[in-house]
Amino acid sequence: MEISAEYQSSLWQLRPYTKAEYLQREFTYANGYNTKESGSPEFSATIGVRRDRELQGISGEWDLFATGEKKAVLRDSSGDIANKADAYATLNLQISADLNDQFSLSLAAGNLLNESYQPIDQYEGAGRNIRLVLNAKF
Repeated sequence: MEISAEYQSSLWQLRPYTKAEYLQREFTYANGYNTKESGSPEFSATIGVRRDRELQGISGEWDLFATGEKKAVLRDSSGDIANKADAYATLNLQISADLNDQFSLSLAAGNLLNESYQPIDQYEGAGRNIRLVLNAKF
């Protein structure tokens, strides 16, 4: 189940928003063992605030948000814990600009607080990072 909401505020033209997901998955192993501890976090969410902007004829948006997941556990066919991941949240900032009809540019600063995390069966999450992306439409 997923729910999201966004509100257009008159205060500084801010758009606060949130998105939350609830996931429940059950594994049934060949030996008949059932578990809902399938390695997926039961709850994840993003909460943030956005604002459209225009500067010298260039339109764009900035977005400051936190995103995170609840802890997750993966049990094997015998019921033993095969893997687990702690809950985490990261603080992020993204700024985008539409340079013209063909090109857009975005700058994202991820995990600003340098939170350490590693979801199950994935690489360790990136520490503090910066990503610059140039998009072109052909």
